[in-house]
Amino acid sequence: MNISKIENENGVFEDVRLPEFRITTADVFFRALSEQADNIPSIKGERPAVWLYIHGPSHYQALKASREADILLTKAEKFNSALAAARGSFEYYPAEELNSAWETKIYPDHGWGGKGGDITDNLFLMKFRFACSEASRLLEKALFALSAEIEVKDKYGIPLVVYNSMNGVRTDIAGIKLVFPEASGNSVVLRDEYGNKIPSQLTGAKWNSDGSLHSAKLVFLASDVPSIGYKTYYYDLISKDNGQKETVNSDIGLSNSYYDIILGPRGIEYLYDKDYHEVIIDNDSFAGGEVLTMNSVGNGAGEFSDIQQPEMQEYDFTGSCADSISWEIVEDGDVFTSLKIRQPVKYAEIERQIKIYHVTKKIDLDISLLNWEGKLYREFRMVMPLKQINAEIIYEVPYGVLRVGKDEIAGAAGERYTTICSNIHPRGIQNWISSNIDKFGLTMSSDVVVYDFIDPLDINSGKAVLQAVLLASRRSCHGLGNEYLQTGDHHYHFSFTSHEPGWENGCRFGIGSNERLDVIKPYFKSSTASMPESMSFFNAGNKNVIISTVKKAEDGNALVARLYEFEGNDTSLSFKMFKDIQNIYRTDLIEYPVSEVNGKTRNGFTTGIGKYSIETFKLNLEDTE
Repeated sequence: MNISKIENENGVFEDVRLPEFRITTADVFFRALSEQADNIPSIKGERPAVWLYIHGPSHYQALKASREADILLTKAEKFNSALAAARGSFEYYPAEELNSAWETKIYPDHGWGGKGGDITDNLFLMKFRFACSEASRLLEKALFALSAEIEVKDKYGIPLVVYNSMNGVRTDIAGIKLVFPEASGNSVVLRDEYGNKIPSQLTGAKWNSDGSLHSAKLVFLASDVPSIGYKTYYYDLISKDNGQKETVNSDIGLSNSYYDIILGPRGIEYLYDKDYHEVIIDNDSFAGGEVLTMNSVGNGAGEFSDIQQPEMQEYDFTGSCADSISWEIVEDGDVFTSLKIRQPVKYAEIERQIKIYHVTKKIDLDISLLNWEGKLYREFRMVMPLKQINAEIIYEVPYGVLRVGKDEIAGAAGERYTTICSNIHPRGIQNWISSNIDKFGLTMSSDVVVYDFIDPLDINSGKAVLQAVLLASRRSCHGLGNEYLQTGDHHYHFSFTSHEPGWENGCRFGIGSNERLDVIKPYFKSSTASMPESMSFFNAGNKNVIISTVKKAEDGNALVARLYEFEGNDTSLSFKMFKDIQNIYRTDLIEYPVSEVNGKTRNGFTTGIGKYSIETFKLNLEDTE
């Protein structure tokens, strides 16, 4: 419709010439605006959210499923894209199913709680869980199909294929549950593609009546798995005298190549890093992995101004009633030693299991909040007190990192929000949080959304006390809204490691601990199998670049790779894939071409990307339908 005249306030029609309107994207709009306007005011920095509890510890199960879906959906996109490229056809690429899963994933919105909010909350939880289920199904289907195209050998045993969904070569713990033929052996030997034996460990083993293995989870260190690619291993069942492995006394402590560790009723009382000759845990007030519970009165919406802080009424902690309770060794092998302890606290029981790995510098901590009574206005936190004063605290945010006290907007947010932004705590994190001084750094990854870092017993102590806010039983901000009691059992996972100072030295560990390696036991080998035993599908080449996804283009049979730079450095990007590329276009976020990339090679391209930039490239492949 073209409007040429408009009626004025006197009822007279006057000629009018409207400006030209066109649909565009935000980046194009702001670029045009900056070219045509002078002295545009700018605000730089992060405004930390104060509505944390409603989107975290008051809806832990839902947010855990949401974060898991984020990881699984992009994994499914990457490996289904690799499968389409390997087949030379997008005929079976599950575009509609992925779109449906993404739409379900982003369905939950601002409407948590409210009048009748328990119905809304349960609907949102169901949406997240459906997205997880669909993503897992589509990922598994693609991985099995890819595994069938690998030219596996049979001289070393039964093949297992380890898949890495992250950019860059990766070494990490992998595991798979296996079921074994009857009377076939009581142990497993694992080898890489060259026949080298790999340290492995069976966990959760079940046995047949004749003493042979029935089923178990095989855990091992997968080394140098290619970028967004795979590596093949082989296992074989053998019979041997397992004997009784001599274990260390948990009352004295554990020691391996990386750490000396002592456990007490409260948690990790002592942790010594052998690489940096530093004590990691400060046990003056807390132990590492200790769980606290206290009053936490609030509604999750920051009282519409500031985050409500917990209070120390009815304070309790793991180990407060531990006269006859001690850590019990659960498993002890070449890959890891695990111990667990179960203790009562007010209104619940806490079971903790710690796993110390011997083949890589990593400690896992699993916490179960059991038989939780659902008492209103209670909070649970896991504490990791570090031997650090005035540490630099950094945590992951979408497409980047935030340095506490440096990267927030100056002053307060304004209007009713009066707290200085750099003083706001706790904070919402993505995958990891890191604490660093000039002697060492520690990075912790978890499925928990909200973290604090201020000493809860003395806010002026300067000590780095990392705290994961596990659960809070608050109520809706609506006057007639429901209570977020979350009665029952809840389970939380953490992984941490110490490293050279600097968050850059721990960030890939932090992401990888949530984005775990996938292991597939192929059902069959295709008659056309020709892929090598180890290969990278996609590689951006730079450690400071993350490939967030590779997917089918919205328009046409091409691939779209989206990536971002997160260290703040202008970078020469060298992107490679395993198939030849016909041409490459840099596009905007909604895949409209901006310019053709000139630095094309046979199966990749080289181009510059700016610091903190989010880039999208469209790859037209040769001989792809």
